[in-house]
Amino acid sequence: MVAVSLGRYEVLRLLATGGMAELYLARTRGAGGFEKPLVLKRMLPQIAEDPDLRTMFLDEARLAATLHHPNVVQVFDLGEDAGQYFFAMEYVHGSDVHRLMRAASGVLPLDVSIEIVSQTAAGLHHAHERVDDTGTALGIVHRDVSPSNMLCTWEGCVKLADFGIAKAASHRSRTRTGTIRGKTAYMSPEQCKGDPVDRRSDVFALAIVLYELTTGRRVFDGDNDYAVLHKITSSDVPPPSSIVPAYPAELERIVMRGLRRERDERYPSAAALRDDLEAFARGHGLATGPSVIARVLEERLGPPTPWPVALPARPPRPPTAATVVDAIAVPRTMPRARRRLGWAIGAGAAAIAVAAIVIVGATSGSSPAAPAVNHTSSEGSPPPPSARPSAPAPEPVIATEPNKPARAPAKRADKPRSSKKPSPPAPPPVAPPRRAVDLDSPLP
Repeated sequence: MVAVSLGRYEVLRLLATGGMAELYLARTRGAGGFEKPLVLKRMLPQIAEDPDLRTMFLDEARLAATLHHPNVVQVFDLGEDAGQYFFAMEYVHGSDVHRLMRAASGVLPLDVSIEIVSQTAAGLHHAHERVDDTGTALGIVHRDVSPSNMLCTWEGCVKLADFGIAKAASHRSRTRTGTIRGKTAYMSPEQCKGDPVDRRSDVFALAIVLYELTTGRRVFDGDNDYAVLHKITSSDVPPPSSIVPAYPAELERIVMRGLRRERDERYPSAAALRDDLEAFARGHGLATGPSVIARVLEERLGPPTPWPVALPARPPRPPTAATVVDAIAVPRTMPRARRRLGWAIGAGAAAIAVAAIVIVGATSGSSPAAPAVNHTSSEGSPPPPSARPSAPAPEPVIATEPNKPARAPAKRADKPRSSKKPSPPAPPPVAPPRRAVDLDSPLP
């Protein structure tokens, strides 16, 4: 059996494919039967050829590795294997907020909405406040705060994921003025214009999420991205009470302050937004804490799926269909991709098409499948990491019958008996040794 690996990690299955990288469910092993599931983010080979994009990918890993907070997805390791860049990060067992909103038909209870946004604000504030070894502020801005990047564990902890386009003043790959990055519907006005951004851009995006969680309506919508950009930069946001007449006036004030077009009029920090939300919750007798999120997750998505502790000893075979797994740091716009996986057996290799579908909600073994998140499709993604033999393959033994003495040909009436000795039997064929297939090479 050939195990697919990337560096010191054993790859179990593909989770998702995006325009820049792939996500794999993997595990690491240790002494005494120790094993830990994690997620590998591997840069696509064609992207790695671009020095600027390669630097951006490595910057993401280096930047995220400096963040140590319960409300931020942790990055453990950065590696390179045969020219393939990847980093290992935390496996989050639960659901993203986008899927939870869909299950709740868009509107969540006030206590749940406030707790989700408050925890995310705590993770953001931690990132915004990071300094380097000399005490100089790193100036980190996430720039992609959205429901699909806010992950909820079954225990009710919210973790902010995907710092792939985060900006830091000390980055090697600096974003030039005029460059637009992020999900259009969650951009700040300054992002839409390509102007320099700071932490108040993330506050604006988080206020959009709060608005949508509590009203069930998109703040900025349009027929295309240009229409959405125009609304963000030019249109006034309708107050939540115009959608929900009983919307609390104090909460509306908080939301609308976060959505001010002029950044100087917004909350100066994510922590300030969180303070006002917690004060509102206390004043209205709303429950707070992870338990309120855990409760609604089970109510809307069913009982928690099993934590994948007892993972299979080896991948039994290449997957032949989409596998339902947790989506870790997977954007909602993450496309599906057609994958091809080669598996080495003897002297041949079989190419099997794999449809990699991003599905939020973990399963393990024979656990029931979770509903799929809607995604766009994309063809032509490169194959997964190279397959490597987990142990030297033994030379094949071919059973043959022992050589028997040659018989003389039977007598025939019309031909005299030949005086030639019969030729000895041909030696048995020697099979070539097994070899692993290079999965990054073109398959037939």
